[in-house]
Amino acid sequence: MFSIRQGSNTLIIVLHEIYGLNRHMEHVCKQWHDSGTDVICLNLLNREPFEADKEQEAYQYFMQNVGFERPVDEVLKVVSSMRHDYNRICLVGYSVGATIAWRCSARGNIDRVIAYYGSRIRDYLDSVPLCPSLLIYGQQESLFDVPTLLDKLQQHPTVQVYAPEGSHGFANPHAVTYNRRSAELAWEQSERFMNQGQIG
Repeated sequence: MFSIRQGSNTLIIVLHEIYGLNRHMEHVCKQWHDSGTDVICLNLLNREPFEADKEQEAYQYFMQNVGFERPVDEVLKVVSSMRHDYNRICLVGYSVGATIAWRCSARGNIDRVIAYYGSRIRDYLDSVPLCPSLLIYGQQESLFDVPTLLDKLQQHPTVQVYAPEGSHGFANPHAVTYNRRSAELAWEQSERFMNQGQIG
């Protein structure tokens, strides 16, 4: 687990991509810390991160050893254990982490969710977020049609969507699909969304 605390009344739990708790996730944690929140990133892989060029190996490891069931329970246990320390607990997930955040949002006890390019959310459209949720996708995805998915997601009253130019992984500066301008715009949207309804 990667943790940065400063006594904030808001905790952000970052949920990583298939690669694990890598440099990109540490950068995300530092960004949120610099914006004034406490941050932790759980190591859902329970191992060292995969390098960016090991996508297939990382994906197989995640599907065989982690999946989308156990992490939901793990995240919700952490949320429950820290609830008395914070006014707000929010999830920020990327790719598989975004899908895990989406599934957690339907179980309650979470104040806000931001989910970056959670492609597997399309398999859990029956999950209804109980908290405000911002879903961010690049305009191009190889496995599904983004506008069609966004139309379905926007039917949930708690969901906002944002789709800048780019494809899966556009916010990761270490990925070949990195789009700096779209990453900056998505960060601005995320920060604005997180600050809505801020207490104290």
